[in-house]
Amino acid sequence: EMTNNFDNETVDVEKSADVSIIKFVDNNNPNYHDLVKWTLIISNMGPDKANNIWVEEALPEGLILVNYTATKGIYDRERWVMCCLNSSEVQTLELVCKVNKTGQIINFATIHADEFDPDESNNHDNESIYVPPVIDLQISLNVNNSNPVLGEAVRWMIIVTNNGPDNATGVIVEDILPEELLFESDKLAKRGLSNVWNIGSLNVGDKAYINVTTLPNALGIISNDAKVNANELDWNMSNNYDEDIINVNPVADLVITKSVD
Repeated sequence: EMTNNFDNETVDVEKSADVSIIKFVDNNNPNYHDLVKWTLIISNMGPDKANNIWVEEALPEGLILVNYTATKGIYDRERWVMCCLNSSEVQTLELVCKVNKTGQIINFATIHADEFDPDESNNHDNESIYVPPVIDLQISLNVNNSNPVLGEAVRWMIIVTNNGPDNATGVIVEDILPEELLFESDKLAKRGLSNVWNIGSLNVGDKAYINVTTLPNALGIISNDAKVNANELDWNMSNNYDEDIINVNPVADLVITKSVD
Protein backbone atom coordinates (compact mmCIF):
# COMPACT_ATOMS: atom_id res chain seq x y z
CA GLU A 1 0.00 0.00 0.00
CA MET A 2 1.91 3.10 -1.25
CA THR A 3 -0.77 5.71 -0.80
CA ASN A 4 0.22 6.39 2.81
CA ASN A 5 3.98 6.58 2.23
CA PHE A 6 4.04 10.40 2.01
CA ASP A 7 2.34 13.35 3.60
CA ASN A 8 2.65 17.16 3.73
CA GLU A 9 1.58 20.14 5.80
CA THR A 10 1.68 23.91 5.20
CA VAL A 11 2.27 26.93 7.38
CA ASP A 12 1.08 30.46 6.79
CA VAL A 13 3.89 32.84 7.77
CA GLU A 14 2.61 36.26 8.78
CA LYS A 15 4.05 39.17 6.85
CA SER A 16 6.99 40.70 8.60
CA ALA A 17 8.85 44.00 8.34
CA ASP A 18 11.84 45.00 10.43
CA VAL A 19 11.49 48.76 10.61
CA SER A 20 14.18 50.77 12.39
CA ILE A 21 15.03 54.34 13.32
CA ILE A 22 18.17 56.28 14.17
CA LYS A 23 18.37 59.88 15.37
CA PHE A 24 21.18 62.40 15.68
CA VAL A 25 21.57 66.13 16.26
CA ASP A 26 23.98 68.56 14.61
CA ASN A 27 25.04 70.23 17.90
CA ASN A 28 25.08 68.52 21.30
CA ASN A 29 26.12 71.69 23.15
CA PRO A 30 24.12 74.63 21.79
CA ASN A 31 23.56 77.91 23.57
CA TYR A 32 20.22 79.27 24.68
CA HIS A 33 18.10 80.39 21.69
CA ASP A 34 20.40 78.65 19.19
CA LEU A 35 18.92 76.62 16.34
CA VAL A 36 19.59 72.87 16.30
CA LYS A 37 18.71 70.34 13.63
CA TRP A 38 17.49 66.85 14.52
CA THR A 39 17.73 64.17 11.82
CA LEU A 40 15.62 60.99 11.89
CA ILE A 41 16.41 58.17 9.46
CA ILE A 42 13.93 55.32 9.16
CA SER A 43 14.31 52.15 7.10
CA ASN A 44 12.64 48.81 6.41
CA MET A 45 14.94 45.82 6.40
CA GLY A 46 12.10 43.58 5.25
CA PRO A 47 11.43 41.03 4.20
CA ASP A 48 7.98 42.48 3.43
CA LYS A 49 6.50 45.90 2.82
CA ALA A 50 5.57 47.88 5.95
CA ASN A 51 2.25 49.76 5.94
CA ASN A 52 0.80 52.67 7.91
CA ILE A 53 4.13 54.00 9.12
CA TRP A 54 4.04 56.55 11.91
CA VAL A 55 6.92 57.90 13.93
CA GLU A 56 6.29 59.30 17.38
CA GLU A 57 8.41 62.44 17.62
CA ALA A 58 6.98 64.63 20.40
CA LEU A 59 9.35 67.52 20.96
CA PRO A 60 10.21 67.90 24.66
CA GLU A 61 9.88 71.11 26.63
CA GLY A 62 12.58 73.55 25.61
CA LEU A 63 12.43 72.86 21.86
CA ILE A 64 10.34 75.09 19.60
CA LEU A 65 9.78 73.81 16.04
CA VAL A 66 10.90 76.29 13.38
CA ASN A 67 10.51 74.15 10.26
CA TYR A 68 10.83 70.58 9.01
CA THR A 69 11.81 68.72 5.85
CA ALA A 70 10.59 65.19 5.10
CA THR A 71 11.64 63.06 2.11
CA LYS A 72 8.31 61.25 2.41
CA GLY A 73 5.09 61.77 4.34
CA ILE A 74 4.22 64.70 6.58
CA TYR A 75 5.07 65.81 10.11
CA ASP A 76 2.05 67.03 12.04
CA ARG A 77 0.96 67.07 15.68
CA GLU A 78 4.25 65.54 16.82
CA ARG A 79 3.91 62.58 14.40
CA TRP A 80 5.67 61.76 11.16
CA VAL A 81 3.25 59.67 9.08
CA MET A 82 3.37 58.02 5.67
CA CYS A 83 1.62 55.26 3.78
CA CYS A 84 4.31 52.64 3.70
CA LEU A 85 7.93 51.60 3.48
CA ASN A 86 9.01 49.04 0.90
CA SER A 87 11.67 46.52 1.78
CA SER A 88 15.11 48.26 1.80
CA GLU A 89 13.49 51.72 1.58
CA VAL A 90 15.05 54.57 3.59
CA GLN A 91 13.46 57.95 4.39
CA THR A 92 14.61 61.03 6.36
CA LEU A 93 13.02 63.73 8.50
CA GLU A 94 14.85 66.90 9.56
CA LEU A 95 13.50 69.12 12.34
CA VAL A 96 14.96 72.58 12.96
CA CYS A 97 14.19 73.78 16.50
CA LYS A 98 14.92 76.81 18.62
CA VAL A 99 16.39 76.01 22.04
CA ASN A 100 14.29 77.69 24.73
CA LYS A 101 15.55 76.02 27.90
CA THR A 102 18.84 75.35 29.67
CA GLY A 103 20.21 72.09 31.04
CA GLN A 104 19.88 68.63 29.50
CA ILE A 105 17.16 68.09 26.89
CA ILE A 106 16.45 64.53 25.70
CA ASN A 107 14.54 63.92 22.48
CA PHE A 108 12.92 60.46 21.95
CA ALA A 109 11.56 58.91 18.74
CA THR A 110 9.76 55.60 18.05
CA ILE A 111 8.64 54.02 14.78
CA HIS A 112 5.48 51.89 14.34
CA ALA A 113 4.01 49.82 11.48
CA ASP A 114 1.10 47.42 10.96
CA GLU A 115 3.25 44.38 10.19
CA PHE A 116 4.92 42.09 12.69
CA ASP A 117 8.39 43.36 13.60
CA PRO A 118 10.88 40.57 14.39
CA ASP A 119 13.33 42.97 16.06
CA GLU A 120 11.85 45.82 18.07
CA SER A 121 15.16 46.79 19.67
CA ASN A 122 15.83 49.19 16.79
CA ASN A 123 12.36 50.76 16.79
CA HIS A 124 13.33 53.62 19.07
CA ASP A 125 16.23 55.97 19.54
CA ASN A 126 17.02 59.14 21.48
CA GLU A 127 19.54 61.94 21.41
CA SER A 128 20.29 64.64 23.97
CA ILE A 129 21.74 68.13 24.10
CA TYR A 130 23.14 70.15 26.99
CA VAL A 131 22.47 73.89 27.12
CA PRO A 132 24.70 75.82 29.57
CA PRO A 133 23.08 78.22 32.10
CA VAL A 134 22.26 81.71 30.85
CA ILE A 135 20.83 84.88 32.31
CA ASP A 136 19.34 88.16 31.14
CA LEU A 137 20.39 91.00 33.39
CA GLN A 138 18.58 94.28 32.86
CA ILE A 139 19.73 97.61 34.31
CA SER A 140 17.76 100.82 34.67
CA LEU A 141 19.27 104.16 35.71
CA ASN A 142 17.02 107.11 36.64
CA VAL A 143 17.65 110.43 38.33
CA ASN A 144 15.19 112.06 40.74
CA ASN A 145 15.79 115.60 39.43
CA SER A 146 16.70 116.30 35.83
CA ASN A 147 17.09 120.06 36.29
CA PRO A 148 18.99 120.77 39.50
CA VAL A 149 20.85 123.95 40.27
CA LEU A 150 24.57 124.01 40.80
CA GLY A 151 25.45 122.34 44.09
CA GLU A 152 22.02 120.80 44.62
CA ALA A 153 22.15 117.08 45.50
CA VAL A 154 20.62 114.64 43.02
CA ARG A 155 19.87 110.97 43.63
CA TRP A 156 20.43 108.30 40.97
CA MET A 157 18.46 105.07 41.34
CA ILE A 158 19.90 101.95 39.74
CA ILE A 159 17.64 98.90 39.39
CA VAL A 160 19.06 95.55 38.30
CA THR A 161 16.68 92.73 37.33
CA ASN A 162 17.45 89.13 36.43
CA ASN A 163 15.03 88.01 33.71
CA GLY A 164 16.53 84.50 33.70
CA PRO A 165 16.07 81.78 32.80
CA ASP A 166 18.75 80.89 35.38
CA ASN A 167 20.05 82.42 38.59
CA ALA A 168 22.92 84.88 38.31
CA THR A 169 26.10 84.90 40.39
CA GLY A 170 28.89 87.42 40.71
CA VAL A 171 26.64 90.31 39.66
CA ILE A 172 28.62 93.56 39.45
CA VAL A 173 27.33 97.05 38.65
CA GLU A 174 29.80 99.65 37.42
CA ASP A 175 28.80 103.31 37.68
CA ILE A 176 31.91 105.43 37.15
CA LEU A 177 30.85 108.97 37.89
CA PRO A 178 32.00 111.71 35.54
CA GLU A 179 34.20 114.47 36.99
CA GLU A 180 31.23 116.84 36.90
CA LEU A 181 29.50 114.77 39.62
CA LEU A 182 30.87 114.57 43.13
CA PHE A 183 30.03 111.40 45.04
CA GLU A 184 28.19 112.03 48.30
CA SER A 185 26.69 108.76 49.52
CA ASP A 186 25.10 105.46 48.55
CA LYS A 187 22.77 102.95 50.17
CA LEU A 188 24.57 99.74 49.28
CA ALA A 189 26.88 98.23 51.87
CA LYS A 190 29.02 96.28 49.42
CA ARG A 191 30.41 99.28 47.58
CA GLY A 192 33.93 98.74 46.24
CA LEU A 193 36.54 100.90 44.58
CA SER A 194 36.07 102.93 41.40
CA ASN A 195 32.31 103.08 41.83
CA VAL A 196 31.86 99.33 41.39
CA TRP A 197 29.07 97.63 43.35
CA ASN A 198 29.17 93.92 44.09
CA ILE A 199 25.58 92.65 44.25
CA GLY A 200 26.58 88.98 44.37
CA SER A 201 23.80 86.51 43.56
CA LEU A 202 20.51 87.47 41.94
CA ASN A 203 17.83 84.83 41.43
CA VAL A 204 15.40 84.77 38.52
CA GLY A 205 12.85 87.57 38.87
CA ASP A 206 14.71 89.28 41.72
CA LYS A 207 15.71 92.95 41.69
CA ALA A 208 18.54 94.85 43.35
CA TYR A 209 18.26 98.58 44.13
CA ILE A 210 21.12 101.05 44.46
CA ASN A 211 20.68 104.72 45.35
CA VAL A 212 23.62 107.03 44.70
CA THR A 213 23.62 110.67 45.78
CA THR A 214 25.87 113.15 43.97
CA LEU A 215 26.54 116.88 43.85
CA PRO A 216 26.89 118.50 40.43
CA ASN A 217 29.89 120.85 40.25
CA ALA A 218 29.48 122.04 36.67
CA LEU A 219 26.80 123.71 34.59
CA GLY A 220 24.92 122.32 31.60
CA ILE A 221 24.22 118.75 30.57
CA ILE A 222 25.89 115.98 32.60
CA SER A 223 25.49 112.32 31.64
CA ASN A 224 25.79 109.36 34.00
CA ASP A 225 25.81 105.75 32.82
CA ALA A 226 25.91 102.31 34.43
CA LYS A 227 26.40 98.74 33.24
CA VAL A 228 25.98 95.30 34.78
CA ASN A 229 27.70 91.94 34.28
CA ALA A 230 27.80 88.52 35.95
CA ASN A 231 29.59 85.17 35.79
CA GLU A 232 26.99 83.46 33.56
CA LEU A 233 26.48 83.98 29.84
CA ASP A 234 24.02 86.82 29.23
CA TRP A 235 21.97 86.03 26.13
CA ASN A 236 20.63 89.58 25.80
CA MET A 237 23.29 92.25 26.19
CA SER A 238 21.14 95.04 24.79
CA ASN A 239 19.73 95.89 28.26
CA ASN A 240 22.98 95.62 30.26
CA TYR A 241 23.66 99.35 29.89
CA ASP A 242 21.64 102.47 30.68
CA GLU A 243 22.20 106.18 31.14
CA ASP A 244 20.40 109.32 32.25
CA ILE A 245 21.23 113.02 32.09
CA ILE A 246 20.76 116.15 34.12
CA ASN A 247 20.85 119.78 33.00
CA VAL A 248 22.42 121.85 35.75
CA ASN A 249 21.18 125.41 36.00
CA PRO A 250 23.22 128.33 37.38
CA VAL A 251 22.51 129.68 40.83
CA ALA A 252 22.99 133.25 42.02
CA ASP A 253 22.97 134.94 45.42
CA LEU A 254 21.56 138.40 44.85
CA VAL A 255 22.26 140.96 47.59
CA ILE A 256 20.75 144.42 47.81
CA THR A 257 21.63 147.24 50.14
CA LYS A 258 19.97 150.55 50.47
CA SER A 259 21.11 153.57 52.39
CA VAL A 260 20.11 157.15 52.84
CA ASP A 261 22.36 160.06 53.62
